[in-house]
Amino acid sequence: MTFDSVPGDAATMNAVWAVRRTRDGKTESGRTAAREATADKSFDALAAAHSRALSQLSQDIAAAVRTLSRAP
Repeated sequence: MTFDSVPGDAATMNAVWAVRRTRDGKTESGRTAAREATADKSFDALAAAHSRALSQLSQDIAAAVRTLSRAP
């Protein structure tokens, strides 16, 4: 996973991830790339942008978990 920060511009995140079902080893994997603009040049705005990027990552992983839970 990589994070890049530019105060007053954006926070970017790139992550490669995998989720494995323990009972049979079936795996879902993916990549999440997110770029979130900052509201201003403050560190609070930058942290909020990183938080939104991580939210996208968690949504992508949750979708993979749901897919595995429905798969035979």
